Amino acid sequence: MTYQRNDIIKFIACICVVAIHTGLFASLPKIEKNFIYVFVLRLAVPFFFCSTGYFLYEKVKKSNNINMVYLSFIKRLLPSYIVFLVIWILQLVLYYIIKNRLSVNIIYELILRVIFYPGGALWYVWGCFVAALLMYFPLKYNYIYIIIIVGLLFHSLLIYEHEFYCYFELKDVSEFIMKFKRLFYSLENGFTVGLIYMGLGVLCSKIRKKYFSDGVLLYLIAFFFLALALEWKIILSLNQSYYCLTYIFLVPLIFLFSVNLSTNNQKTIYLRNLSTGIYFLHRPILFFIEIMVKSFVIKFVITFLISLMICMIIYRKKKDPYYSLLK
Repeated sequence: MTYQRNDIIKFIACICVVAIHTGLFASLPKIEKNFIYVFVLRLAVPFFFCSTGYFLYEKVKKSNNINMVYLSFIKRLLPSYIVFLVIWILQLVLYYIIKNRLSVNIIYELILRVIFYPGGALWYVWGCFVAALLMYFPLKYNYIYIIIIVGLLFHSLLIYEHEFYCYFELKDVSEFIMKFKRLFYSLENGFTVGLIYMGLGVLCSKIRKKYFSDGVLLYLIAFFFLALALEWKIILSLNQSYYCLTYIFLVPLIFLFSVNLSTNNQKTIYLRNLSTGIYFLHRPILFFIEIMVKSFVIKFVITFLISLMICMIIYRKKKDPYYSLLK
C-alpha cells in the first residue's frame, strides 16, 4: 500500500529544499522572493518532519514494540547521515584551508556544529533523531498531547524571535533564546522545529480517517492559506525570516491530504526514493558548483540535474552500499 500524493509532495518538497540552498529566487525583488519562500519553499522541511513522525508512529502502532521500531528507524537513517556528515566536514575544512581561515576557533565551532547543528541538509536528519528521542516515552505510554505541548513551547521560541519580538521584547526570554542559540548553534533544530512537526505527524496518525474527507481538507487548507496571507503581511513589514505560526495548522492539513488516499500502485515509490537521494546529494554537489557558477538559476539547474542523474544511475543498478544510502 502506497500514498501516491505523499510521494509526489515529498518530491516537490525536495525540489523546494534545493531551491532554498541554491538561492534560486534570491535575485527577485523582496516582496516576490518573500512570497515564494513563505507560501511554497518553507513548507518543505516541516512537511518532511510531519511525514517522519506519522510513519514512525504508524510502525509503533503496528508492531507494539517501540524499541524495535526505533532501532529500525536509527539503522535506516544513521549510515546515510554518517557518510554525508563526513563529506560535509571534509568540504568545510577544505573551504577554510582555501580561505586560509582554519584555526582553533574554527575547529571548536566545527565540533559544536557536528554535535548540535550539522550543516547542509543534515540538520533535518539530526533533528529527526533529537525529536524521536524526546518523543520516546510519550509514544511508549501513549501521551501524545505531551509531545504537542512541549513541542509548542520550544517552537514558540522560534516564532517569538522571527515574528513578535519587535512588538514586545521580553528580556528574560530574549536572553534565554540567545543562550539556547549559543549552545545549539542555531534556533532551528530538533527541539524547536523537529519535535512539534513530528508530534503533529503523530497526531495525524491518530485522527486520520476519523474526521476529514478530501473536500473538507481542501477547504481547510484554503482557509489557512488565507490566514497565512495575513500573517505574511506581518513578516513582510518586520523584514523577518520565514517561519510562520500558521504552518502549525497548514502543514498537518496538507500532510493529511497527502495520505488520505492509498493505493496498490507502486509507481510513485521512485519519486519517494528520489526525494531522499537528491536531498542528501545536492549539498555536496553544490559545494563544487558554487566555486564555478555565480548564477542562482544555473546553480539550481546543474545541482538538481547532477543529483537526479546520480540517483537514477544508482537506482537502476541497485548496488549497495550506494543504493541503501540514497533511498
